Amino acid sequence: NVWMSNAPDAYQRFYFTPLIVLFFIVAIASLMMRQFHGAMRTDARYRVSLEQEVSRQRRELEAQHQRQQVHTRQEAVQAERERIVRDMHDGLGAQLVGLLSNVRHNPATRTLESDIELALEQLRATMDSLSATETDLETVLAQFRFHHEARLNRSGLSLHWRVQPLHVPPWEPAALWQMELMLREVFANILKHAHAQHITVTAGCNAEGLCHIAIEDDGQGFDSQNRNPNCSGGRGLRHLQERSDALGLHLEINSSTKGTRIVWNWSRNWLPMQELPT
Repeated sequence: NVWMSNAPDAYQRFYFTPLIVLFFIVAIASLMMRQFHGAMRTDARYRVSLEQEVSRQRRELEAQHQRQQVHTRQEAVQAERERIVRDMHDGLGAQLVGLLSNVRHNPATRTLESDIELALEQLRATMDSLSATETDLETVLAQFRFHHEARLNRSGLSLHWRVQPLHVPPWEPAALWQMELMLREVFANILKHAHAQHITVTAGCNAEGLCHIAIEDDGQGFDSQNRNPNCSGGRGLRHLQERSDALGLHLEINSSTKGTRIVWNWSRNWLPMQELPT
C-alpha cells in the first residue's frame, strides 16, 4: 500500500495489511501445528493398536502351541496304550486262554478254572480301559455289565440292571477308570463274602440335578463301621472311601442282615477331581 501509493503522505498513514499478513501467518502456523498434533495422536493410537494386536497374536500362538503339545502327548500316550493292549492280548491273554482250555478238561480244577476266568475278565476290562477314548459314564457302565454279567450268572447271582440315562459332563479317562475299579471292588466283595442271590444296580439323575450310582444285594451283610486296617473288609471300605473322596463323590454304605447298599452321589455338573490315586 505504501510502495504503490501516489499519495505524498503514504508513509505517514496506518495500513492493516501487515497485521493481516501476520494474522494469516499465525493462522497457517496454528493449522499446521494442529495437523501435526493430530498426526502424532493418530500415530500413537496406531502404535497402541498394533501392540495390542501383536500381543493378541502372541497369546493365540502360545495357546495353539500348548494345545499342539497336549495333543502330541495324548497321541503318544494313546499309541503306547495300544501297544500295551496288543502285547497283553498276544502274550498274557493267549496264555490264559490256553491254560483255561487245558483245565476245563479236568474236573478237579474247577476252582482254578473260575480263577482263570476272573483273570481273563479283568484282563479284558483293563485292555478296554487302556484302549478306550470315550468319556461317557454310561458307556463305562454298559461295558462293566457286559464283562461281568455272564460270570455272575454262572455263580448263581441274578443281576438286575436299572440304569437310566446320565446326562453328565464328560469325565476324564482316569476318573472313569477309578469308578470302574470301585465297581469291581464291590462286585468282588459280593461274590466272595455276601452269599447273595440278587444284585441290583441303579443309576440316574433326579429333577434337582443329583446323580447317583447304587449297588444293592440281598446277602448276609457286614459291619459297615468296621474300619480296622488289618481286616480285608476294612481295607476295601477304606479304599472305596479314598477313591470316592479323590473323585469328589459322596459315598454311602448301609449294611444289615438283609443285605448291603452302596451309593455314590454327586451333582450333575460336577467334574471329578484331577488328582487321583494310582
